[in-house]
Amino acid sequence: MNLVRLAILAVALPTAFFACTPVPPKCSASTCSTGCCSATGVCETGSSSAACGRQGAACTSCSLGTVCNSGTCQPTSGVGGGSAAGGSAAGGSAAGGSAAGGSAAGGSAAGGSAAGGSAAGGSAAGGSAAGGSAGGSTGCSSANCSGCCLPNGTCQAVPDNRLNTTCGSNGDTCADCTVSSTTCGFSGSTYSGMRSSGGGSAAGGSAAGGSAAGGSAAGGSAAGGSAAGGSAAGGSAAGGSAAGGSAAGGSAGDVTGTVTSLNYLVNGTTAMSPFNLSAVAIEAWVPNGSSYTVLTGTGQVNGTFRVPNVPMGPYLMRVGASFLQTTARQTTFYSYNVGRAGAAVANVNPTTMNLNLTGALPWINGQDQIVWVSPNLGNTFYNFQSFSSTMPTVGATSINLSVNMNGVELASQAAGDDTWALQFRGVADGGYFQGGVVAGGQLPPFTQQNGQTTTVSATLLSPPTLPSLTQSFNWNLNAFSALQLSLPAGTNPRGTFVLSPFPATTGNTLGVVDLWFAQIPAANLPPSSFTLVTPFPSGWAITGRVFFVVDTPRTVAGTSGPAALISGFGHFDSMATLTSSPITPRLGPVTNVTLNGTPFTSDRTSVGTMTLNWTPPSLGTPNTYFIGVNRLTGVAGMPTAIAESFTVSVAGPPFVVPSQLLVAGQPYVFEINAVTAGFNSRVEYSSRVVPYASSFIVTPIARP
Repeated sequence: MNLVRLAILAVALPTAFFACTPVPPKCSASTCSTGCCSATGVCETGSSSAACGRQGAACTSCSLGTVCNSGTCQPTSGVGGGSAAGGSAAGGSAAGGSAAGGSAAGGSAAGGSAAGGSAAGGSAAGGSAAGGSAGGSTGCSSANCSGCCLPNGTCQAVPDNRLNTTCGSNGDTCADCTVSSTTCGFSGSTYSGMRSSGGGSAAGGSAAGGSAAGGSAAGGSAAGGSAAGGSAAGGSAAGGSAAGGSAAGGSAGDVTGTVTSLNYLVNGTTAMSPFNLSAVAIEAWVPNGSSYTVLTGTGQVNGTFRVPNVPMGPYLMRVGASFLQTTARQTTFYSYNVGRAGAAVANVNPTTMNLNLTGALPWINGQDQIVWVSPNLGNTFYNFQSFSSTMPTVGATSINLSVNMNGVELASQAAGDDTWALQFRGVADGGYFQGGVVAGGQLPPFTQQNGQTTTVSATLLSPPTLPSLTQSFNWNLNAFSALQLSLPAGTNPRGTFVLSPFPATTGNTLGVVDLWFAQIPAANLPPSSFTLVTPFPSGWAITGRVFFVVDTPRTVAGTSGPAALISGFGHFDSMATLTSSPITPRLGPVTNVTLNGTPFTSDRTSVGTMTLNWTPPSLGTPNTYFIGVNRLTGVAGMPTAIAESFTVSVAGPPFVVPSQLLVAGQPYVFEINAVTAGFNSRVEYSSRVVPYASSFIVTPIARP
């Protein structure tokens, strides 16, 4: 049985905070809006490779060689959609970005690489833009078609190669997704049909398979690359664009940058490593009236990228599905992760872990769960007992579990991988959920071998033997309630307060596991104190987050239900700051959103060029806005879901949505996410250092 892993990175969407609740209502699209439902009915964040999915679909486990990003499994050869730099403060919004940062989505669906000419252009051997001299091919192929090839040999160009009836890229044969009741979406570096039901990956997954947005074992990204592709300016295999400047050369017009992985280790240090960009879409989008001219660049294995001959002035720097509005000639993108890079993954079935625990508090069904935490690997598995061939019995204080960890990173004593087992208990009290660790213990060091059985025993400790802290705090609840009135019309207003440890003396917005949380209906007073059990080293920091949200679902006509999206606001800070004074909102949502100059308060069709405008928040001053561009699916009989997403970081309104990102007639929903954080937002894509405040709203549906 495959594990369901909940990657509690504090950059997950606000609704993902509630995935920790041991006693939630029945898991569905309405109760698990941006996560996925485990086989046991638990709402998981959907951002883990072992539990990947979104919008209440059944969690699936990503196969070896793929990772979970934006709720879909994607190949590990790219940076893809919305890096950890992207998305909302609560972490990659539905528009984009995995909490762990940088997807593996990879290259542009259309993209002209350093080895290739433009969509219009000739081959490496030469060939004119029209296609045929000296080695240029006149037939439809990857050499002359960044879209897909129709049966008559003609190229179905972008963006029409993303329609359900003509789906494909890089010169592949166009597929008709409607035949298989699937939706055209991004997969790796190509567009391909995405599963709407069934399946499960090679690593397992539930029989229900992926969500409507889907994802095969190879991926099917909701974050994808752009179908915008390489521009007519092209660039031959030798590197020069039509405007000049060779790949080897470089000119005053070149723009450059880096993508760096930051891995936070259990010893409190941070390891930096370059992100392999060799298969990632690297482009500069230069404004051209109501559209953009796309200039293609190249990324390297060492995490550097270059786009030649970019005019001075503003442009959008694209890395995968993340865009940064800037005038800088050098920019920086980051991928943020807890745990070391390069850990070996079990790929022999079964690879078994026998866990024998004593000293637990008497087990309560429906309230208790075992949480497996390996911070140096970046692993956090909630409901660990649910994947065991044996289950705890009511009142038991000794717990024996046997779990198949195929598809999971293997622990190595030599690499310093420490693991904790926690007994987490949640209760419903006074109309809200709250819960926390009641017992825990560090396991003795061990090393797992692929395909072998490892047996580990430990004794759990509880207060007073296990350190704990009773902390009081208070709220300016009136301020939160008043600010919620600025959100779009929605349902189920609620708040959450969560505290998570972080392996450093200075807190980051990434956490290891939620030690304590409370979910608060707006009509009720939040709790005034809590007891935080702290089984981790005393030098670790505690990061807190507080968010208030409402459900703002969106439905495409003909589907069986809505995409469960949310709007809200909140912030991250140290526990000391959050508990030293009344907790008060710091950044409100944008208001008065317009589309092409008129109020955007209802669905719109045949819009054409799309220009979004808005009034900045009345509370707080954002230093950047992340605009999520989400194409919705409309498969009959399936819930509305997100087929692909892009995230654009802009300085402020107005924002002209790049037409190259849009498919005519397709439904789109936008997210406008305001962020206040300490970073240079026009040079860096984002930051994850506290304090960090965010607000985010979902627009109605629009069709270009």
